Amino acid sequence: MAQRFWRKLDTLLIIIAGAILMASVLHVTADVLLKLFFSRPVPGTIVYVSNYYMTMIVFLPLASAEMRDQHIVVDLWPDRAPAWLSMLSLRFSWAFSSAVYFLMGWNTLKDAMRKYAEGEYTLDQSGLVITWPSYFVLPVGMGIVAVLLAFKVFNPTLSIAPREMQTNE
Repeated sequence: MAQRFWRKLDTLLIIIAGAILMASVLHVTADVLLKLFFSRPVPGTIVYVSNYYMTMIVFLPLASAEMRDQHIVVDLWPDRAPAWLSMLSLRFSWAFSSAVYFLMGWNTLKDAMRKYAEGEYTLDQSGLVITWPSYFVLPVGMGIVAVLLAFKVFNPTLSIAPREMQTNE
């Protein structure tokens, strides 16, 4: 059951990140074309791309990278180490990483709440662009990967095997 939930969440996060990437491409393309042909760029393009699109494209699919075992990995033990030692090492690293992601998520949530309270915005050539909502993407992305890593400590089969990944793509 947990495996199915995380796979569905993985698919959802990838679809959302892909849709946001396409929206970013269309937004920038429209900005360039309107600027080139009509000397009227789309207002706030740089602010929206850097504060909203890029933040969501990077932080929402963090858990997807973990599900697919595509994060950077350093092997501490040689291949000849006993299987129990390798599994213990993996579980320790998942638990430690979960704690780190949880702390980063907590700190970014506090920062997002502060930005919300301040009504954070950026001045653009077109006027004010509200940016405080983009700060909430970081704790969401980090929170999801923290929970996934915590689940992996108790259920190491949550990763998508490379062969399964190839058949799904």
